[in-house]
Order: sequence, then C-alpha cells, then structure tokens
Amino acid sequence: KERGAPGGVMDLVAAYSSDPEDEEHQANTDHLKPEMISQPVKSAPLVVGAAPKALQPKYLALYDPKKAAKGLRYNAKKEVLMAPSAGPKHPFRTQAFMPHLGAAAHANGYIAPTNVDQWAFEEQFHTYNSYGYAMDTRGQVVGDSGAYRDQQGDSVSTMKPAKRKRSGKKAEDPILKAARAEAAREFDLGSGGGSGGLGGGPWAEHRDEDAELLEEIEAKNHARMEEAAEKKKKAEDEFDVNADLDRRDERKFSHLLPARHDKNTKAMEPKSVFHGKKGTEVDYQGRSWVEPPLGVRPLSSEGDEIHDSFVPKKCIHRFTGHKKGVQAIRWFPDTGHLLLSASYDGTVKIWDVHNSRSVRRTYTGHSEGVRDVNFTNDGRHFITASFDRYMRYWDTETGQCVSTFCNRKVPYQVKFHPIEQDQFLMASSDNRIWQWDIKTGETVQEYNHHIQSVNSVLICDDGKRFVSTADDKKILVWEWGIPVPMKYITDPTMHAVPTTALHPWGQHFTAQSMENEIHVYGARDRFRRMRKKVFRGHVNAGYACQITYSPNGKYMASGDGEGRLFVWDWKSTKQIRRFRAHDDGPCIDAQWHPLEPSWVATCGWDGTIKLWD
Repeated sequence: KERGAPGGVMDLVAAYSSDPEDEEHQANTDHLKPEMISQPVKSAPLVVGAAPKALQPKYLALYDPKKAAKGLRYNAKKEVLMAPSAGPKHPFRTQAFMPHLGAAAHANGYIAPTNVDQWAFEEQFHTYNSYGYAMDTRGQVVGDSGAYRDQQGDSVSTMKPAKRKRSGKKAEDPILKAARAEAAREFDLGSGGGSGGLGGGPWAEHRDEDAELLEEIEAKNHARMEEAAEKKKKAEDEFDVNADLDRRDERKFSHLLPARHDKNTKAMEPKSVFHGKKGTEVDYQGRSWVEPPLGVRPLSSEGDEIHDSFVPKKCIHRFTGHKKGVQAIRWFPDTGHLLLSASYDGTVKIWDVHNSRSVRRTYTGHSEGVRDVNFTNDGRHFITASFDRYMRYWDTETGQCVSTFCNRKVPYQVKFHPIEQDQFLMASSDNRIWQWDIKTGETVQEYNHHIQSVNSVLICDDGKRFVSTADDKKILVWEWGIPVPMKYITDPTMHAVPTTALHPWGQHFTAQSMENEIHVYGARDRFRRMRKKVFRGHVNAGYACQITYSPNGKYMASGDGEGRLFVWDWKSTKQIRRFRAHDDGPCIDAQWHPLEPSWVATCGWDGTIKLWD
C-alpha cells in the first residue's frame, strides 16, 4: 500500500468482479453516472500504480474552485490557477471560457480566439453593410448567398467602379412628386379615365405638364427664399450690441416698458394743429397768440414784492380734450396765461386760461404716452419725453418739431438748465442721468451711480448742482458737469422717491416718499434732511405725484393716489384743506399759478384738467 492512499489495493480487489451479470448491469447504468472530464496528458498529475495523485494538500486547503468564484485569498501560482478541473462534470454548470482551453460554449455560439487583420475586417464589415454578405475566417459565405452570386463574390474593395456607381437618377423632389401625382389624378378624372390616365385620352387637351410643375416649384422656392431672407434680416436687426445692453439694464422691469428699438426703428412723423380761427395766430397788432394778454406782466417786471397767496376753495373750470389720462401740466413761465398738458394718448395740448379757456394747439409726435414736458425760460420752446423712447424739442408758436433725441432709453423726466438753456438733463430707465446738448443733438455727459431706474432730477443752487432720485432708495447730489456725486443721502429706513420740488426761496427741496410722507432736505450746502419737518395725510404709495408751492412759499400742495388734492402750511406742516379733485385714478400733478394768488391746476388719469380758485 502506498502512503497517502490507504486501502488502495483492497479497493481495487473489491471493485473487481468476474460475474457477467455484473458487467451487464454496469453497462446499463453507465449513462446515469456523472461524465468525467478528459484531461490532456501534459496537464494530468503523475500517476503511480492504480491510484491517481491529486493536488498537494497545501493547494487543496487554500484553493477551492467554489470559493474562487467569489474571491481568492491566496496568491496561487499560475500552474495551480490554470490547471484544468478534475473530477466529475457538474450536470447544471456550464464550463467557463478559458483562453488556454480553446473554444468554449456560449449562449449564441462558440467563442474562440482568432486574430484577424484590421483591413480585412473593415473590408468584410462594409461589404456586409452594403450588400448583405461577407466571408468568414474559414472562407464561407455569411449572409445573403443570392447577393453573393449576383456580385460574383466581390467585396467593396475588389468591385469595379461600374458596379459601385450609383444610379444617375436623382431623388425626386417631394413637392414635385406630390404635384405630379395631383396633376395625374386630375388629368385622369378630367379625361374620363383614359388609357392609364397619363396617356391623355382621346378627348384630353394636350398640355406641357412638366413646364407647369416647374413654374409651380419655382414659385414655391422663390417664396421660401424670400421668407428665409426676411427671417435673416429680422434676426440681424434684433441682434444689436446696444439692444443687448438695453435688455441687460432693463431686465427686471422690461415687461412694463414698450418694445426696444432696432436699427430700423424710426420716430413717427411729427405734426401740429392750430385750433383757433384762421388768421387768429397773429392779432391786428402783429402779436403772436403765445404773447401774454395786455395787462398781464410777470412779477419780475413789476418791481414789487411777491403778493400774498390764498388756499383755493372750489373748481372753477374743467379742461377736457385728451382721450387718455393726463400725466403732466406746466404753466407758461412767469405769466401763466397758457397751460401745457401731456397725456398718455401721445399728444401735448396747450390751453388758453384767461380768455376762451379752450385748446389752442395740439402737438402730435409720439407713438406712446408722454411722460414729462418742460418749458424753456422764455416759453418759446418746450421739450417732451415719451415712453416711445424719444424726446422732441418743439416750437411753441409754430408747432414745428425742431429736434429729436433718442438713446434707446425710456426718459422719465427732463429738465432744462436755468442758465444754459441749450442743455437739459434726462432721468433714464438705464440707471443713469444723461446731459444733452440741443445744438449738437448728442450727449455731453453721463452720470452713472444709481443702481436702479432714475425717477427725477432737480436743479438747484442756481444751476451749479442738481439732485437725482431713483428706485434704489438713494438721493445723490451732483456738481453740474462732474459725473461723480458729491453727496450720498441714504438710510435703511428710506423709501423710493419718485418726485422732488424746489421751494421758491431756494433753501430747501421736498421729496415725495413712497411711505405716504413728504420729506424736506436742505438745498444749499449740507443737503441734510430736516427730520422734524414731515408732511403727512395723503396716500401716494405707488404713484409719482408732483409737489407744488404757492409763489410766496407759504403753502404746499400735492395730489395723492386716491384722486385727492391736499394743501399744507409750509411753516407748521399742518394740513389746511383737502379736495376730491379726480374720480377715476390718482391726482398725478398739481401746479400753483405764478401770478394768481389762489389758482391751482390739477390733472389726473381720468383725462381731465381742473382749475381751482
């Protein structure tokens, strides 16, 4: 007995049987025994005697094929890992592919390592994709054998150019195909079903069908080309650097503003209509209709002190004529015999106050509502600012539009310089204040320190400085012509200021705050707020209601968002009187007459202008 195989000889003797019946029984039951895996001689372990020699005990202890399927905890040698499996074959386990064993079973066939030239593989790959057949490594046809016979076994590289050349017939245009089918169908119906329809039956009239189809296709192609050119032109017009900057500046509230301009946008043609009788533009003495009546003189020519003022008591006249709400009104400078009004209907009207109290002239030059209007010092010209992003400089007497200004921004307010009348300031929607020169029509200075839309500008200190307010809840003080603010007025408790007004004495200015209050600031040196002087009682939140003063500065008046007119005492800040001025919408503007001691004009979004006395 050999060591390591106890009982080996006795087992062989016990397994020996000479009974024929046992041999027959064994032959009948051989198919029920597990199949043994045949092993090459070179891979089999050494055999001594009749007992096979198994793996060494140290390998058996560390290498278990069942556990090796999940992980190997021992760095075994190659001859151990690559050795074939010994023992009976598992009836339900397929043999995994191992390169050293050659071909292996797979769900879709057999896997065998094969080296194929890349060029040959690409050739057969493209041949199969083009013609449906290819040659495998054994030289057999794979795929469509009929196509292989038709092409005589050629591949894409060996096929002659004549075979590879495509048909010279181009793909028929779908429009041409549809038109041809429609024409053929109509021809069949009209000819009474002639021979095949296309033969044109005996009663069919001959016509050049191809020429008609060609004309139809050319017309459609021409229309398509025109449409593409129009779209391209529109895209070029919309893409503009300045327009993109406008979109950036107005991104938060662009939905509230009119459409931006492109390079082809033009202002509407300005026009003016005189409503007086023919020949009344000049009186019998040659005096223009804009001249003040006899006996009406400005205060500066009288040499007397400013007269006392009184609080109005009732409405004495209504001016009607605008089709939409009236946004701003201005008295003719010094005399106040004419009243200028700007409306959301895009028109500006000037009214006679002393005589007929009717409209004298209408100025039309804006496609959107007019936001602000302002006279020059002599009243001979005025400027309008509209939501259509244009500003126009008008001649009051003739109604002629002298100049047009535009920088693609929405102007919220315009103010002439009190001394340099050829320059004006524009409060803009792009967070800037622009200084324009009327003679050149260009901007001469840009003031850029606000971070939201600028609502108002107020020139003070005899034109040396001006104040700007914006939605960013800040008030900035500027030196004229210097684009750096000299003072910031800001506070965490401040609200946005939509409008400002300068007191007649020039020492203070008032700011309409969105918290339903009117605050007072110094207008000379320190520009500091006077916290003890606050006017309350009105409701103006959400509306840019203008502030006005009596000529002597004793009273202050303002409208509110509910259509009421309020009058306060300047010294005591007490509310003196309150009127129901306008019914539908706010009382947006109020202007005290420069000469009449108790006249106040108001306007509102109900489209009316009222005169109070």
